[in-house]
Amino acid sequence: MKDTEKYDQSESQPWYSAKYLKIKLPQLSNQSYIFANRRNRIAVNVYFDPYDYYGNKVDVPINTIIKKTFLVDYNTGEKLPIEVEEGTNFKWAYSHKPNEFTAVPHVSSSIVESQEKYSKARITFYVYCSSSEVYQVKQIAVLVEAPDGDHSTVFGEDGDDFVQLTGINEVFYKLPNINKKQELAASQYSIPGHLDSSWEQINIYISLDIKDSSERLIITKLEIGGDEGVSTGQVHQLYHEDNGYRYYYAHFLWPLGKETMESIGNRKWFDLPITFPVDIKVKQQYGFLCFSILVVGDPSFPHIQDVWYKQFYIIIYDQYGNKGKYWLMPNNDSNANKSDVFFVED
Repeated sequence: MKDTEKYDQSESQPWYSAKYLKIKLPQLSNQSYIFANRRNRIAVNVYFDPYDYYGNKVDVPINTIIKKTFLVDYNTGEKLPIEVEEGTNFKWAYSHKPNEFTAVPHVSSSIVESQEKYSKARITFYVYCSSSEVYQVKQIAVLVEAPDGDHSTVFGEDGDDFVQLTGINEVFYKLPNINKKQELAASQYSIPGHLDSSWEQINIYISLDIKDSSERLIITKLEIGGDEGVSTGQVHQLYHEDNGYRYYYAHFLWPLGKETMESIGNRKWFDLPITFPVDIKVKQQYGFLCFSILVVGDPSFPHIQDVWYKQFYIIIYDQYGNKGKYWLMPNNDSNANKSDVFFVED
């Protein structure tokens, strides 16, 4: 404990002590699973009341006290590393910020603790762990380095408190783990000004299918790569119809998001000139990946050889950061195959 006679009462020291220190998870239980994939982050809340030198409770900006607040090992008091990158060698770490994979496995999101029963100052940290921590249990406490000295909830301290996280196996998605659902989404025939032109839109939805899971796993992030220039929202495969060159099959992959209208006509798809409007609604379904196959017809179309991005893959992530990587497989063996999408595992 510091000598109170030497305490600096300047504005640079707006608080003096931390009382009623608690560490809790957002859900009622103080235990949780965490996927050991370096990406899944579990929110951990820290509560305490800041007091001034005279014993009065004071309001202190979070960005002031967060610099002096740390997550530590409950049994040893050792500080956990902060803001460790995914590729770095670590076991347990935490961040001041959430990511897109901040979700709690096997716990209903409707069960949320009430902050009112704790003190009014709350700091939220986000804990994650590496794949080496599968089946490992981590008990986490909190340390506050206040002007009057250290306050913590580690083992042996008055009011000791901790949250407990247990690492579980990450999921590596394979071909049997994805479902495909196909539907005729829209069509237009006898387009004004182009009475001999027509188009049909087939949507193909990709979703995750884990039979032994008690929760709904959804696609929350998409990455694509391969040939230079490949991206969402553009043609990545173009096939001509088996019986000639009046009809073509153009493949689009859409980014994740809400239902949107897309105007993709009056332009070239590879070297195929589309001289009429094609306005479609991308019927996005939450948690699903959406491909659209446009079957377009016009008697004036030139003869275009089949085109595709030969090196084209997607990486999909669920809400916990588990992922699967799939290469798109060109398939123009029949008209039925041209209106579908095919994958191979990485």
